[in-house]
Amino acid sequence: MSTLSIVTKKLISLGQARAIRYLGPLVNIDDLLASVAARPTHLGMEVTNICNANCVFCGYQYIQRPKAVLPFELFEKGIDEFDALGGGSVGFNTVVGEPLVAPDLVKEIRYARSKKNIGRIGLFTNGILIDRVGAAALVTSGLDDITVSIGGLDRETYARIFRVDRWDSVRQGILHLLQENESSGGRLRISLALRSDVPIWESLRKPAYREMARYRFDLEFNIRHFDNWSGRIQQEDLSGTMRLRDLPHKHEPCSVLYRALKILSNGDVTLCGCRDLNGDSELVLGNIRDRSLDEMWRDSRVEEIRNGFYASQYPAICRDCSLYEGLAFFREQRIKSLLRRRGGKP
Repeated sequence: MSTLSIVTKKLISLGQARAIRYLGPLVNIDDLLASVAARPTHLGMEVTNICNANCVFCGYQYIQRPKAVLPFELFEKGIDEFDALGGGSVGFNTVVGEPLVAPDLVKEIRYARSKKNIGRIGLFTNGILIDRVGAAALVTSGLDDITVSIGGLDRETYARIFRVDRWDSVRQGILHLLQENESSGGRLRISLALRSDVPIWESLRKPAYREMARYRFDLEFNIRHFDNWSGRIQQEDLSGTMRLRDLPHKHEPCSVLYRALKILSNGDVTLCGCRDLNGDSELVLGNIRDRSLDEMWRDSRVEEIRNGFYASQYPAICRDCSLYEGLAFFREQRIKSLLRRRGGKP
């Protein structure tokens, strides 16, 4: 993938986002919100909160809750109940922690894939243990996409950002994953998420990138828009060109509150789960051992949390969150739907 094509895709994406931002306020989505509030359409699975890196931009360095691996029986219960509710997408995207550390990860992915109502299954990983788990096992597990977060494309940058000396393992693992995926007909969408402190063009000149660019993958990059982990990460914690996102104005509910539940590694279920680092926020609805997903989703507190945003009375964890999305996600879906009905293209 050339530098030009990457920049072009970024510009197109920004242009679409700008158009939707201007059209969004004109679109009524009350009926859509009532429909999506009926059930969650995404289930996040924190199969472990143990990580084998210590990234400068990640809240893992401040975690206080006990390190744990989600018991397989609780994973099964969560997947079974989500499937019974109508299912949707499943993400092995932990709040913190590295999914490849979990001993039953491939078994869990295959179990989720066996359910008729489970759609897209995604995995977010730092890639350190790709070779231990096995590139072939991951490619054939039932995953639809894998995103590998990497802190630069050379040993020095990687060690500076991820603060572990595992660059060789990551580089080799990514290459094996790309090779295996190509041999299997490209069944997986593979994304490399570059989290670097140098300009993108410097990274793309590295020999490792040229090695990887022989295969198909998407490149995501973030060098200037890092999250503050609800106020835990400060600008001085970051390096080089890395910058924190600006805090958005929160004038309406976050769209994630209408879409997602996350099961934490101890079985607690949290509404959203983006940054519930210690699992102790107002977003925690109960534990999957004791309550069903449906019961927790319909808890009266959920609607109270959503409506509280209109009066600027939202959970403390949300106050400093820079990942807040508002309801633009649903306005975008409505606009795209209207365009399709009229024969246009979103």
